[in-house]
Amino acid sequence: MDKNNINESEALANGAFPYGNNGADELLLHRYLDQRLDEKERAQAERMLRSSIGARRHLDGLREEENLIRESLEIRSEQGKRLGDKVIATLHAEERHRLYVLRARRLRTQIGWVVGAAACLLLTFFLARPREAAGTAVSGSSATVITQRGEHRALTHNMRVYEGDQLCTAQGQFVRIQFSNAIVDIDENSRLSLERSENGPSLRLDAGRLGIEAGKDDVTVSAPQGTARVTSGAHADVWVPEPSAARWPEMLASPPPGQSVIKTGSAADLSSVSVVCVTVFSGTVYVGNSSLPSGVPLAKGYSAMLGAHTRSIRKVDLAGSRVLDTRSGPGWHTVDSMASGRTDIGLLECPDFVELGSRLHMTENAPAVSEALKLLRDGMQSGLAQRAEKLAAGQQALRTAYEPFKATDERRRCGRMLEGLAHLQRGLALASTADTGSATAAATEQKQAAYAAFRAACVAFEEALDPVFTGSAPTTDTKPWVRSLVANNSATLAVLLPDEQTALLAAFFHPVALSWQQRFGIDAAQNETGAPAENLDAAKEFAKLRLDLGRSVEALAARLAEGLALSQAGNLEKAVDALQEVVAEPLAGYSPVARQHTHGLKQAALVALVKIFAQEHEAISKAQSAAEDFWLLCPLENASPAGREIVRVLDEAEQYKLNSGKDR
Repeated sequence: MDKNNINESEALANGAFPYGNNGADELLLHRYLDQRLDEKERAQAERMLRSSIGARRHLDGLREEENLIRESLEIRSEQGKRLGDKVIATLHAEERHRLYVLRARRLRTQIGWVVGAAACLLLTFFLARPREAAGTAVSGSSATVITQRGEHRALTHNMRVYEGDQLCTAQGQFVRIQFSNAIVDIDENSRLSLERSENGPSLRLDAGRLGIEAGKDDVTVSAPQGTARVTSGAHADVWVPEPSAARWPEMLASPPPGQSVIKTGSAADLSSVSVVCVTVFSGTVYVGNSSLPSGVPLAKGYSAMLGAHTRSIRKVDLAGSRVLDTRSGPGWHTVDSMASGRTDIGLLECPDFVELGSRLHMTENAPAVSEALKLLRDGMQSGLAQRAEKLAAGQQALRTAYEPFKATDERRRCGRMLEGLAHLQRGLALASTADTGSATAAATEQKQAAYAAFRAACVAFEEALDPVFTGSAPTTDTKPWVRSLVANNSATLAVLLPDEQTALLAAFFHPVALSWQQRFGIDAAQNETGAPAENLDAAKEFAKLRLDLGRSVEALAARLAEGLALSQAGNLEKAVDALQEVVAEPLAGYSPVARQHTHGLKQAALVALVKIFAQEHEAISKAQSAAEDFWLLCPLENASPAGREIVRVLDEAEQYKLNSGKDR
């Protein structure tokens, strides 16, 4: 072992510095530790550290000591600064926490608003999303749409309608609605609601009439009385009828026994009846009511009348019926213009002699005429038993009252026409109470009195139309009222000039009185020599008259009277043609008054057709077809006098047929 190494180990063991307590060496290590040596001194120190373990250990001790001193100094000198930093850090942390809470709260509020707005938008989308249209108006005139909110809108072309909407049509309004796979024609005076459905269109008909042509899907129509399900490809008519309030043309046709003037729509037993009529033109329709909700099939050519608890089904003649509208081809539902009905001139109204005399200036400075006209009005308001006598007294009083007028006074012509009306009404009263089937002396006398009254009416009307009667110069213009009617298609009797009213009334009621005279002339000829026998005169006059009356209810009445006159004359073929023309007259766009008169004309024509066919005995099927038309046209009026008369005539014809079979 080296001597130096032994000494160093011993020195270390004794705790001594290996360099013999040389302060210069220890200072060198301090300066080396602090990096304050130059190059020469640093090299010397590094040689010493390389060669001496003790120097190295001493350097490590110096470093540890320095670290302890530095840490001690840091604790003592920087404690206040660290405390302030901690306080500030704490405040910053609290502020950051407060801001975090505030931002979090604000964020939650914003998220809540966003979520709420999204929910509102989603709810609005589902509740107020655009509805899918149920159908579209493709043609026809205007109508009224009532929305679910109660808003009223005018229905126009290509306008969409939706579930929950209600469609209302007024007089003269016809519209066609195209659904997805169906076409629905809505008639005038109808009220239809579109109901919610998933299996084809579902409609509710509260009033009026529909024509339905189903496509791929079934169409369901409900009414208060029952339902009709029009199957795919079927074509049907659904109608909620109302009493027609028909006004019987008493001056043209004999009322059926039991009532002098028929007003079928006002009968108490009809006002409470409520039915829905379904007629099938093609395909199959299932009809049902509360008694049979599942419904029964209705095939082509059948018609059902449904009540709440009743059902009546009958077969109808689709091709031969005069009253069925099969809706084939173009109609009112395919045109834009409104239907124009016939004008009601006012000739069919029961005459009010006082009002009529005032319009004709008969009462000016003529109190006796006023009193005579009052007698005539009182006679019209009395019963049939006293009417003829009172009208005769009033007619005589009127004749005496206007006799003092000058020959050129126009009121003489008016007075003669009013006399003719009085004679005509007296004859109608006698005809209503006459027993035409009796051959007793009293019955014959009454028939002769009726014939004489109608004959006197004819003479009075002829004199009212003759210019020579008033001393006027002859004129070629024998119909002054024609010009006024041509100039104004909607003119009424009251707006014509007095002389025009007089001429029109005389011209219209002369063939009426003549036809009634002819009806009683045959019986009168058995007791009188030379009784009138020219049965075609009235028919010819009516044929000319209806051309002058234009498109008016009175023109249709003249056609009915022509048919009745032809029937009396024995020309049944032409009579049937005239009567069937009246029956086939459409009622589109008619005013309520004109509709009532036209219904009465149709009923009178149907009664006459049944009688004509029943009299032939070989045409019972035609009589039954005419009766079927009556029941199709007036389904609520089977119990009316006209309906009962038809049933009576058919029963007599069937009984005659049975008896004839027994005789053979």
